[in-house]
Amino acid sequence: MKLLFQLLGLVGTVVLLGLATLLFQLINHSWILILLLVSAYVIGKLLQKRATSEYMKALGWGIRWGGVASFLLFMGVISYLYIR
Repeated sequence: MKLLFQLLGLVGTVVLLGLATLLFQLINHSWILILLLVSAYVIGKLLQKRATSEYMKALGWGIRWGGVASFLLFMGVISYLYIR
């Protein structure tokens, strides 16, 4: 069950940040997108640290690493767009 919460946080964060990027066209404003990704990491870290339930800690872990995965995806997309 803990793994389910970790995956839920990870996939949910990546999907929400991806939708925000497409919806608000944040690819043109990379500093806002980087701020969003860093805030997802910080929120996940705080949730992981302050939560009393194991499930909320697992969700915090997923949000934290979802922010990292989104950052890596963003850097990959930006690199692809500028190389092409």
